[in-house]
Amino acid sequence: ARRVAAQIAISEFVAQSVEGPNRVVYTGVETVLASATERGSIVLVAQRLEAEKRTDVALRAWSLVGDRGDWRLQIAGAGAQLSQLVHLAAELGISHSVDFLGFQSDVAALYARASIFLAPTPREGLGLSVIEAMSHAVPVVAAGGGGHLESVGPVRGSALFAPDDAEDAAQQLERLLGSAEERRSYGAALRERQQAVFNLHDQTAGTLEVLTRAVRG
Repeated sequence: ARRVAAQIAISEFVAQSVEGPNRVVYTGVETVLASATERGSIVLVAQRLEAEKRTDVALRAWSLVGDRGDWRLQIAGAGAQLSQLVHLAAELGISHSVDFLGFQSDVAALYARASIFLAPTPREGLGLSVIEAMSHAVPVVAAGGGGHLESVGPVRGSALFAPDDAEDAAQQLERLLGSAEERRSYGAALRERQQAVFNLHDQTAGTLEVLTRAVRG
């Protein structure tokens, strides 16, 4: 610890979990121009398919949504749980409305087409995929824990659900599935917060300030 001149934490959640003084510098993403791509009836999950990411909660929540209509759950990502999750989708009787997309190099194209982003990880350090979804004005349904409380949480009407609670997640999904206007206004509010807080300018300035103080110290 005596050899550490300074520490940067990506969120208050992370800052409270590490030893020693640190400075929170939020990760920034590029400002995204309004897309001309027509959004589809798609709920998107984009993450590693590992146990701690709780993709199973996303599937269970989707199975509890009352009227899915022509909506689809698309899961982008690869990982050790893939076969287990495919089996779970079949077990829950939702395979016909779930697409496992595998690893995707152009996630921005997925954000542009999605109408809702679902983030089920209960203890995310910050959640880069959530920040990216916000930059595309995609309404986010997220587990109410970890960094999600700092990204999505402060936005009015935020669609947070109790971590690991598939029924609560399903209720939040149903609320947004049923109202295009709420999706539009909520997505716009999320994008406004991303631009104000999770931008590259502030990340660069904050990082340089920490480095400068470390060198001078």
